[in-house]
Amino acid sequence: MTPDAFHALVLQLAAVRAKPVLDTIQFQVAARTFATLGWPATGWAVIKLSEADQRRALRLDPAFRAEAGPRGRRGVTL
Repeated sequence: MTPDAFHALVLQLAAVRAKPVLDTIQFQVAARTFATLGWPATGWAVIKLSEADQRRALRLDPAFRAEAGPRGRRGVTL
């Protein structure tokens, strides 16, 4: 998925706000960030999933991976 396609898809969700932060775009609902475009590098995105949803995503597609360290064990997914 291209960064533009990711951006457009996320903005289709209800009550999502895009917030530029440094060289990234954070996507928030009720001031809580659930996705960041442009992190950990240009062209990448990181999303916060429930642990169950993260396990499902990792099984479904090898393009997904958990972020290294404790954040990845709590659902942060690249």
